[in-house]
Amino acid sequence: MSLKLFRSTEFAESSHFLPSVQRVAIHPFWVAALAGVWLATACNFVLWRELLRLPGMESIEGLWFGLRLGLSIFALLCALLGLLNWRWSFKPVITLLLFCSAFSTHLMLSHSMVIDASIPAWIFQSRAQAVSVFFSSAFLVIMLVLAVLPSLWLWRTPVQRIPTLPCLVQNILFVVASALLLAAMCYLFEPDLSQQLREQTTLRQFINPLNSLAVIVDLFGR
Repeated sequence: MSLKLFRSTEFAESSHFLPSVQRVAIHPFWVAALAGVWLATACNFVLWRELLRLPGMESIEGLWFGLRLGLSIFALLCALLGLLNWRWSFKPVITLLLFCSAFSTHLMLSHSMVIDASIPAWIFQSRAQAVSVFFSSAFLVIMLVLAVLPSLWLWRTPVQRIPTLPCLVQNILFVVASALLLAAMCYLFEPDLSQQLREQTTLRQFINPLNSLAVIVDLFGR
């Protein structure tokens, strides 16, 4: 009787759980990689714009440095998503990162702000100006392109369901591979360019969505 009731529920009849759909579903690591590419490139438009304004970045060495920095951000995001690659957390986490990145991008583009611990205080102290952020055409466009449309694709895309133990093993391997890529990119950084990046402290606050995550951690750590 209980089996019959379960089969008649909407959960059991969900298209994402049908065997035919699972056969064509995407492995979660491919979704994580695609999300990492989108977050590291399009969602970091402001970072790449500011990076190109630094002296020496228009050279071949500067472009190569930018590529390595992009791969480092990608590897770090993949490692984070690998740790959170579980059935009920995977898509919500990616969605959160997309919306945090889109919101940060709008603040940096429209208000020339860096994303740091002062953002929550600015929102509470300048409520009228902060509210105006949510009622502009630029905000809607940025949120639509960087967050809403990718999120719609994400939630409409069936992802393979992997049993707990194999999922744990695969997650560990994925995180290790991402960490090795990150270590390789850090090792290949040119000393002079990496020194310049350390001196430009605001550049690190342009990195989406790590800047937003740092603000959230700081806010809850107080």
